Amino acid sequence: MLKNPSKPLIITRHSEGGWLAFLYYLWLFYNINPSYDKAIPIRITFGSPLLGDDGLYRAIQSRLGWYPQFLHVVSDGDLIRGTFVSSSANNSYKPFGTFIVCSSSSKACACFEDPDSVLNVLAATVESFQMLKLMDYVNLLQDIAD
Repeated sequence: MLKNPSKPLIITRHSEGGWLAFLYYLWLFYNINPSYDKAIPIRITFGSPLLGDDGLYRAIQSRLGWYPQFLHVVSDGDLIRGTFVSSSANNSYKPFGTFIVCSSSSKACACFEDPDSVLNVLAATVESFQMLKLMDYVNLLQDIAD
């Protein structure tokens, strides 16, 4: 990627692998030469548990160009992405980036960037969905695209 910055690098993982993708992404972003601004990688997670608090949220926002590079795709029925979400106001997580929340039953998606909205939507879907399972995001996104 650094030798040919015209080709994008996309870092992606599912479930708990999203945490690893995030750590690798931060390492790569920190070590990338700023002159390669067109080679900034994009990070996409699928059903990853939440990561980070207010301090990490502010750090990501303070870095020029970092915040928009985080894309999270989650389904209302995914077991893993709801692991650390609660409806309590004491939730210490501060989501960052764009969250695409998909409904496996209605085959629809909605996008959220506001951290409080993300927490509210994730908490509401965890509480309302009883048959949580590991999601097949490839088929889910293909169904929604059709």
